[in-house]
Amino acid sequence: MKIITLLENTLELDSSLIAKHGLSLYIEIKDKRLLFDVGPDASFLENAQTLGIDLSKVDILVISHAHGDHGGGLEEFLKINTKAQVYLNTYAQGEYFIQREGKELEYIGINHAVLQTYRERIHYIKEKTEISSGITLLRNTEHSTFKPSAILLKKEEGILVEDSYEHEIIMVIKEIDVLHVFTGCSHNGIINMVMSVEKEFPGKKIQSLIGGFHLMNTTTGRMREEEETVKDIARALQKHNIDQIYTGHCTGTEALGVLQEVLGKKIDGIWTGKRILL
Repeated sequence: MKIITLLENTLELDSSLIAKHGLSLYIEIKDKRLLFDVGPDASFLENAQTLGIDLSKVDILVISHAHGDHGGGLEEFLKINTKAQVYLNTYAQGEYFIQREGKELEYIGINHAVLQTYRERIHYIKEKTEISSGITLLRNTEHSTFKPSAILLKKEEGILVEDSYEHEIIMVIKEIDVLHVFTGCSHNGIINMVMSVEKEFPGKKIQSLIGGFHLMNTTTGRMREEEETVKDIARALQKHNIDQIYTGHCTGTEALGVLQEVLGKKIDGIWTGKRILL
């Protein structure tokens, strides 16, 4: 399997690519080409062109959850790709907001007009679903351990309430007898999401875990959680015996450093343009 980070918050020095707050991963596995998230806008398309990747050949797009930094580029992708099927959690059709201190309420959900315009290509997941051979989507079902402290909002029957993140989805790619797990932001808590996968695939080893853990304050760029809390997350990940972890985007570089203190070489960062072979 080959994974290329088309978009993430950070860049290598002297890179000609574009970095923005968001995530987009291009994945090649056997005869399939996948996208996992499309960032906030068309920047991932520009980066793909720079990297020589033809996104018109992508077969499947999975959007991890209903926030604009992961699904904002959807319309631009669908304009240049006429065949890919798009998969989202059924709750991604909701309305989601953020209230930043001292600022007006901001809508951060996916553009509903785009979902309607391209409805024939869009599929909503309500339960564990194998969307292609070896590629499974599932919702988080565990809520027993740490969840990030950030509070976002959703509209429910016309009233703003705290977001429960039911709109998140986990992608699992099975190769022989091992699993590769992809998360977007892990608003439900990365350990809960790992446990959800283990419950759905009993006895199967998670070889790799890739995605954001939402440990960064997106306004300040600093680590949101206490250092000991982040170390507890790292120690919990250790217990699940995952061979390699790649994280970035909403995890933040500060939290990554703390995670590395515990996990060492088992965890690495991702950045725009990073290539991973599994």
